[in-house]
Amino acid sequence: MKVKSLNLVSSLQWNSINDECLICNNPIGSNCIKCENNQSTSHCLSVMNNNHHCKHSYHLHCLTNIYKNASLKCPMCNIDWTNK
Repeated sequence: MKVKSLNLVSSLQWNSINDECLICNNPIGSNCIKCENNQSTSHCLSVMNNNHHCKHSYHLHCLTNIYKNASLKCPMCNIDWTNK
């Protein structure tokens, strides 16, 4: 038997206080605005601040557009970003 195609499905469970990216307002787990405009077929990565005072989630592309050369802080609460 030979596998001709394979579609992998995964689900993530976030311990986040928001279900949407607070920058582009698209749902966490779906594509950001940039990936939607590029009609990307892959899923955009989402990240969550693991600082115990902040549990906000964002799309990785949305954060990198904001913080090109700056120290990373949560855009909502201005707490230092930690991603352990």
